[in-house]
Amino acid sequence: MRFTVLFSVPFTVCYQHTSSVGHPLTRTPMTKIAERVHHDQFEIAMIESRIADLDDAAIVEITMADGTHWKGTVTARPTVQTFRDAEGNEGVNALLRLDDLASPGKSHYLWLDQITDIRHLGTA
Repeated sequence: MRFTVLFSVPFTVCYQHTSSVGHPLTRTPMTKIAERVHHDQFEIAMIESRIADLDDAAIVEITMADGTHWKGTVTARPTVQTFRDAEGNEGVNALLRLDDLASPGKSHYLWLDQITDIRHLGTA
């Protein structure tokens, strides 16, 4: 008997990781917590447009809403995922893992809803 996978479900693996930014997910049984979750179709479309701009192994400079800049390599294209906020409201967001260009072995975890600019520098 043969089986074909018709779709896959995106998920986030949460684990301890040393980083200057730290891993922004808090894992509790059967739930993922995010600082901000989105329901508005315009906000979700903005997150999806940023995802389309972040190819696997792309070397990019990211500008965040707070003015910080990060240069690094996209480890894998992010996906829109379902999270809960601190109040328990369910919504979506996406998380980018960016391997730091200046410090090999260091990763930054960045929420896509906080990215204001993506500048492409090349590919790995």
